[in-house]
Amino acid sequence: MTKYLEILLQVRFFKQENKIYQHFIIVNNKQKKYLLNSRYTLSRKFEDIIEENALSLNNDNYIFSSRIDEDDRIVLEFDIIDNNKKDEFKTFFANIAGVIPTTDCCDECAYFKTDGDSFFCEKKEKQLNRRVKNCKFFKQKNESN
Repeated sequence: MTKYLEILLQVRFFKQENKIYQHFIIVNNKQKKYLLNSRYTLSRKFEDIIEENALSLNNDNYIFSSRIDEDDRIVLEFDIIDNNKKDEFKTFFANIAGVIPTTDCCDECAYFKTDGDSFFCEKKEKQLNRRVKNCKFFKQKNESN
């Protein structure tokens, strides 16, 4: 079973000497696992938003320096080339929407295959006697599947 989920992100900027930090903050902490854990398709959408909105993508005055993964946010650090240039950065919000599984079970897993009455896990590379309700190897199927 799956459910539809919308997650709100806040994108903020902080300048410190010759560096600028771009924060992608997950507003609701209860939803952060779906964005920060690569097992879920929403995390791939989150990475796409980070790539599309990275400060250095649209501005030659900034060079990407590092990425910091924190508990509730991703922080991108940029070096400023010309400190005399005055750029205005405004906080903005983004919304990530998609389907998430209600449990990390075989039915929603990309590694799970079935052939008639037999079950097989491609990640574990073994035949299963029954479907697993919660698996540490779980990876959500793509929404298009």
